[in-house]
Amino acid sequence: MSEHLNSRKYPFFRELAGILSTVLMAFLAFSPALPAGEAWEGPGGLITQARTCYQGEWGSEEAYLARPETERAYQDPAQRARAKERYRIWRERYDCRWIEYPVDDLSIDGFIIKPTGTPPEGGWPVIIYNHGGNADIGAVRFPYLAMRLFPLVDAGFIVLGSQYRGAQVGGAANPDRLRDEFGGADVRDVAALIYISEKLPEADAERLGMWGTSRGGMMAFLAARGDDRLGAMVVESTPTDLLLALEHRPDMAEVFQTWIPGFQQDPEGVLEDRSVINWLDELDPAMPILIIHGAKDGRVDPVHATRLAEALKALGRPYKLIVYEGDAHGIRIHHREMIQEITEWFRDSLKPANASLGMQVEPS
Repeated sequence: MSEHLNSRKYPFFRELAGILSTVLMAFLAFSPALPAGEAWEGPGGLITQARTCYQGEWGSEEAYLARPETERAYQDPAQRARAKERYRIWRERYDCRWIEYPVDDLSIDGFIIKPTGTPPEGGWPVIIYNHGGNADIGAVRFPYLAMRLFPLVDAGFIVLGSQYRGAQVGGAANPDRLRDEFGGADVRDVAALIYISEKLPEADAERLGMWGTSRGGMMAFLAARGDDRLGAMVVESTPTDLLLALEHRPDMAEVFQTWIPGFQQDPEGVLEDRSVINWLDELDPAMPILIIHGAKDGRVDPVHATRLAEALKALGRPYKLIVYEGDAHGIRIHHREMIQEITEWFRDSLKPANASLGMQVEPS
């Protein structure tokens, strides 16, 4: 159990600048539509649709090099050669698919990224990633996958993620946008991925971790509530007390009123129920939690991270706290360092364990 205040800074590599600038807009962007493409059969029909992530401007080396962001970042012949090599590595190493899977009466968009090649004996461990935002903003796009999640696949993990119900993954708002409940029924969309991971033939679902960013960290805690199948967790820039979040940012009242059923009638009740600080005793006491926050986060105050760490310490729970000095929401300056920390956390923490079942959600 440790706490760590880290102020080291790493310079950005020029060849990553174009992609990184796109990634940092993930909370404000939407994912491209899922056009017809290469199909992939999921386990037992649990995944009803799967198409390659390598489509559109990411569909070929030529299309990738023609992107304005790529052209700005890779200007001389040597840089262009590095860009070609990067794209070749993506295609060779990462089996990346946009997927659809059923939960309740809905078809949920998501993604799965697997290492190419033969899995080790027992299969690859699994990480479920939960993004931030809401149904209108924050859906994951390809640059986000490449910068944040491909490194985990390189380290030998399968990565699954949900866009959550009602997500705007194309140019127009989803007609089911208000089915997103910001930590209500939509938690079932995350829980269903746990079930799917248990059915993947290449996966070792006994070594299962979850990483959540911002609202995604809240989703991770809610999915883990009363469920000890998760062997490790990472929460980044995460609100752990939504009443405190509302106090710090009164503008969040509009977000909560839009997405959380019952907020207008019982704001304290619905926010407390989504705040892990109130029910830490319902989490698996053996699950190690890595808490990451930026010291200058203006969206989610760092006190959410420090209070969570204090509460875990008081309970004798395994955790590590990293506060990156000078960094903000989404960890921009220390991005590379953070990815390394997360990779090492999962690599060191995940191990086979006997598990009892909590929220059991089988895709419909």
